[in-house]
Amino acid sequence: MGKPPFEERYFEEFDVGDEFSVEDVRTITDSDINTFAGLTADVHPIHMSDPYVEDHPVLEERVAHGTLVFAIVSSWAAGIVLTRLSYGYESIRFVEPVYVGDTLSIHSEVIETSDHSEQYGKVVERYEATNQRGETVLVAEHVSLVERRE
Repeated sequence: MGKPPFEERYFEEFDVGDEFSVEDVRTITDSDINTFAGLTADVHPIHMSDPYVEDHPVLEERVAHGTLVFAIVSSWAAGIVLTRLSYGYESIRFVEPVYVGDTLSIHSEVIETSDHSEQYGKVVERYEATNQRGETVLVAEHVSLVERRE
């Protein structure tokens, strides 16, 4: 996984409709799932047990944790602007399962800007992550506070 390109960008430089995309951010590995399970203690068999998933009526194989996928997407999409503080998420939806070998791409669009304080403006972005087949796997709305120019 490469590193996100950091930038200084101020509230006044954000407009509704601004878009950002990055292709092939990360390919999910078995090690990613095992490490995340160890860090979070989420060892549900849907993530950890091949025999469990083989008997599951819908899933093809073990599934990456939704919160693992979210962590990757949010770190890339939100983390590139140095002048921003995360204010939270309005929504997060895990649309489709993510499997070992799936490669994530991310698209972000500014859907709202508004005043917040003398020091910060509020920016709401819609994140969409897709896999290598172009299927949407995650959608989220991120609210951030972005520094105003002095």
